[in-house]
Amino acid sequence: MCDKKVNRDEFLIQDLYHPDEVVSVYSHVDRMVTLGCMPVKEHVSIEKGIDCWKNFGTHYFLERREIGIFNIGGAGSITADGVEYHLGYKDCLYITKGTKEVIFSSDSEEAPAKFYMVSAPAHTSYETKLITLKDAAKRPLGDANTSNP
Repeated sequence: MCDKKVNRDEFLIQDLYHPDEVVSVYSHVDRMVTLGCMPVKEHVSIEKGIDCWKNFGTHYFLERREIGIFNIGGAGSITADGVEYHLGYKDCLYITKGTKEVIFSSDSEEAPAKFYMVSAPAHTSYETKLITLKDAAKRPLGDANTSNP
């Protein structure tokens, strides 16, 4: 049986954000990749610091993967194969398998975007889709008074 410390040591990801870098953590559990990007002064490619051929056997990151991206910082943009998507706080973007170029930028150096991403292998392509917080289907669940501490 696993306790809290074992789970924390196994799954906690720290230091996911560094200015103008992409930080990635690969997990053999479902071949998931968790990434963080905080563009401050530069436009940052999703492949910055990642050797796609060495790590995934692909020519580009999303050749056989899809990705969900959440903005947990200031306003910013993601350009996917030439199409720009503007993301505010808590907006998210799904980018489909086969997208060759993904570039991140922030609207402000003082309040940079912080993009939290999770990528998994994909076998089918779907439409790239922006979901804003105001357009999200909200389903409040649970109650703080009855939740686990």
